[in-house]
Amino acid sequence: MHEIATIERYQGCMLLLVSLLAHPAAASPWSTDLADLEPAFRGTVERVMAKLSARGFTPHVGTSWRSPELQDLLFAIGKSTQLAGGRSCHNHVDAAGAPAARAVDLWNAPVDLWLVAGAAERLAAEAPFLRALGEVARAEGLRWGGDWHGHASAWDAYGLGWDPAHVEVRGCAG
Repeated sequence: MHEIATIERYQGCMLLLVSLLAHPAAASPWSTDLADLEPAFRGTVERVMAKLSARGFTPHVGTSWRSPELQDLLFAIGKSTQLAGGRSCHNHVDAAGAPAARAVDLWNAPVDLWLVAGAAERLAAEAPFLRALGEVARAEGLRWGGDWHGHASAWDAYGLGWDPAHVEVRGCAG
């Protein structure tokens, strides 16, 4: 059964990749740039990353901003609990329409297909970082996706909620 779930996650990831490559746009549908975060939130995220680095981790941004279209696709393949694009804190833009995300996904190592597909060894290697991320993010007044339960996830085996790499501004609405 575990192999079937892993294959389904892999197929979902491949669907996402093919869809993005088949529909190139002038602008990327996602960003890993801290400059695409809302300015006050960016300062908080930089402090979180510095504190994690001081603990010996090497934090990497998996996603800062992402387009509403990408959000729709992530929802369709079960990689987001948000109902539609534009509702995620990752989709926020400023008054001029420029990315100003109020959420970010942080990992201890660059995101790779094995992590996205849910390979057990890769998940186990990330779990200590994600627990530390939750502790530091909460101390900085952020909401942590590792506290979100009620949606089955490969992270359940590690005592982590559905989206443990995700941190966002409290009270955020996309």
